[in-house]
Amino acid sequence: MGYGICGCNKNSLEYILKSKGQGNAACIAVGGALEALEAHPAHFTLNLAHKKGFIKSAIRTGASIVPVFSFGENEVYTQVSNPVGSRVRRLQTFLTTYLGFSPPLFHGRGVFNYTFGFLPYRRPITTVVGEPLEVKQNPDPSNEEINELHIRYVSALQNLFEAKS
Repeated sequence: MGYGICGCNKNSLEYILKSKGQGNAACIAVGGALEALEAHPAHFTLNLAHKKGFIKSAIRTGASIVPVFSFGENEVYTQVSNPVGSRVRRLQTFLTTYLGFSPPLFHGRGVFNYTFGFLPYRRPITTVVGEPLEVKQNPDPSNEEINELHIRYVSALQNLFEAKS
């Protein structure tokens, strides 16, 4: 694909991480499609508990993991209220299951007005980048290794969040 964008699956990820040369990096929105449905202003919800595929790929390739968190992302659009169990959320969850991406209902600002449109609101986004977590390569990692690195990653991400907020 253009601009170096590729699918977020094990084969694509490991291809990037195993490529020769310097500067190869994969950026992943770990929470996925369902996490996007939780994006509301002044609200943070991360779905990390069962997201361990990227951890396993990092161990298999020996790639460092760099925790990153962006503050203000949820402020650039307003999403229609969609509490869990509502008709809107049930429809969004159904479509996410069959389409593979979440269809949020959102609005921003317009070109000539500031009340409604599809342009993002003018809000600052601050991205905080943590220290790389060094990873020892193992082509066949155990569940214990995966869980240990996952705990390190979540802890590092929590530290970033708490240091900034």
